[in-house]
Amino acid sequence: MVVNNTEWASEHCSAPYRAPELWDCPSQADIDERTDIWSVGCTLYAIMYGVSPFEYALGESGGSLQLAIMNAQIKWPVGLNPPYPDALHQFVTWMLQPQPTIRPWIDDVIIHVDKLVSKFSS
Repeated sequence: MVVNNTEWASEHCSAPYRAPELWDCPSQADIDERTDIWSVGCTLYAIMYGVSPFEYALGESGGSLQLAIMNAQIKWPVGLNPPYPDALHQFVTWMLQPQPTIRPWIDDVIIHVDKLVSKFSS
């Protein structure tokens, strides 16, 4: 029995953390580490705010989790005093590029993390 990538993703990936290319992909699609980078970006957002960046769509009338993910419609909490620096939001947004070819590779993420740690550590 041959299982295509979409079937595998639906069995092994939580929908709010599933990369756009796993929603409707041919069985021969190239899936690489950048697919995991998407999930890392979702997880980092969830660590910061307690929910995935796309779960809001589940509560909206006519909202679609898949469309929110496919279009990278991230909703950042608003407020006068954001709890995290804009550089961290930009980092997460970088990992959540809807096109995998634009998403960073793990080596790029590691370099960027090192720069963020250096910038914000005292």
